[in-house]
Amino acid sequence: MEVHTHNDFGMGLATSIAGVEAGAEVVHGCLTGLGERTGNASLEQIIVASKVLLGINVDIDFKRLYEVCQKVSELSKVPIPINAPLTGDVAFAREIGLGAKLFSTAPTTLFPVNPAFLDRKPKIVLGKKSGKDSIKIKLEELNLNIKEDQISTLLDEVKTFSIEKGSYLSDDEFIRLVLL
Repeated sequence: MEVHTHNDFGMGLATSIAGVEAGAEVVHGCLTGLGERTGNASLEQIIVASKVLLGINVDIDFKRLYEVCQKVSELSKVPIPINAPLTGDVAFAREIGLGAKLFSTAPTTLFPVNPAFLDRKPKIVLGKKSGKDSIKIKLEELNLNIKEDQISTLLDEVKTFSIEKGSYLSDDEFIRLVLL
């Protein structure tokens, strides 16, 4: 039995996994979910879910999956959405400071898989929901130092800037705020 799904209603992965659980031995998919209409089931999601959720031994180098998906996106000229599971730019990002310290100690409390499994790193993004811990982590990450009593003011500036921009701050934008 084989299963071939499209991502209609955003259920390509769920339908593929249900097919495997029902006995399908072959699962069709496409890297980055390329395909007609809504796209095919995302192959990278299928194989990671098969390994992590179902315990199926999938004989691939998971650490190269992100790189390969980036190449498929480049060659196909179809961008990977910023929030795509596993391969999007913010798939392993955290805006809220609460729990940010768990990045290194317990990443699977924040993310579906340890980012290192896919040779990815968790990252802090700064925006309207950031907290003081997010600011401190980003300052450390960028080797920037400010006084403890300046963090609240900087956090307010980050939130205001993010709301006006309608998005996360880039590292360059954050650095400019720090240096003001």
